[in-house]
Amino acid sequence: MEKVEIKVIGVIIMVMILLSFTQAELDIKTDGFLCKVKCAFKCEPQLPFPGLYSKCIEDCRSHCSKLSSDLIYNCVSSCRLMKSIANNISAYDLVKNVINTCMKECVKKL
Repeated sequence: MEKVEIKVIGVIIMVMILLSFTQAELDIKTDGFLCKVKCAFKCEPQLPFPGLYSKCIEDCRSHCSKLSSDLIYNCVSSCRLMKSIANNISAYDLVKNVINTCMKECVKKL
């Protein structure tokens, strides 16, 4: 009976170790639909003025395409992954500069 319990505990520990290496991946392909809706609400006060409204929508939607790019998402998520690794290995000060540099590079890409 003890051997079975030890095996069960071993399996549970292995599953916990494997789960600690996983990373959730957001895979929503909406073509910026939500951002376009936000732009419509943001530019609504300019609706009576067709020229201003179309310029507002155009400017806002240009930011939608920049912010939804996979390159930026991957950059930011990799910085976040480094932060979680830093917390797990208790090397916060050592990795802090790397994370700051990583985030600055992501901002440059925006």
